[in-house]
Amino acid sequence: MALPQIPIGLELIVAVPGVFILLLVFLVWFILDLKKLAPEAFVFRKCRKKDLAALEVEDIGSGHCRLIVGEKDKNGDPIFRHPDDPTQLVVDPTYLHNTKPRYWGNGLSIWHYASSQWQPMTTINALGLNTCKKVAKQYFPELLFMTDRDLMTFAKMRRDHLKHNVNAVIHKYQPEWDDDENTPITHDEVYNAVIEYQEALKKKTIDTGIVAWDAAFAMNPITHLVQDLAEIKVLIEMKVRSEFEKKLQWMQYGMIIAGIIGVTGIVIIGMMVFA
Repeated sequence: MALPQIPIGLELIVAVPGVFILLLVFLVWFILDLKKLAPEAFVFRKCRKKDLAALEVEDIGSGHCRLIVGEKDKNGDPIFRHPDDPTQLVVDPTYLHNTKPRYWGNGLSIWHYASSQWQPMTTINALGLNTCKKVAKQYFPELLFMTDRDLMTFAKMRRDHLKHNVNAVIHKYQPEWDDDENTPITHDEVYNAVIEYQEALKKKTIDTGIVAWDAAFAMNPITHLVQDLAEIKVLIEMKVRSEFEKKLQWMQYGMIIAGIIGVTGIVIIGMMVFA
């Protein structure tokens, strides 16, 4: 018994491929439009899919930001790989202290970096720096001759380093009181003010408000602190040691292969000589 024939009109034959082509064109247009207007979507997707951190890198001054995937050359590497500038150091903050990412849900975490600094900053860090500056302005006029970064450096400086560094800033800025005689601000006045400033900050809670990332990064004294430089030294040594061990392993493999080839060659030559 023959199967019934279903007539297919010319319109259907033309319409099906036409709809398919239109859907394909729309899909290509949507992907290109998404890549142009929302390139961050691809970064978020890759980070969530591969359980990687996203790095928000801000250029100090212009305020321009870029979102990149926190990829590494290999697992356990203490430094993220920068996609455009291999010489730029972007340290994985999980190897450091007192820094937490911003969590965006569904397994996505974002670290906020400045293009000129290797350690990220959180909203709490930014608000904390702003609070430190506000306390100095309100209660310690002896310290207002300093730059914001100098001020933040003294806020967390060890007591046994204070005298030398107070001498350095006084020699650099030659500060004076804002009076009729322009009386110089003395070493003891600055030294005692710094100690009182540090004690006041220990009791001060962080003020909330709008986060000015540019200003916070500009105040951040991280590149001036010995302990921070010691941390980065250790991290770089870890990476260099890892790379050296990897190359040494390949050299060992090469020597083994060369030895096998050499022994095989000697055996073949010996067989040819004594044949």
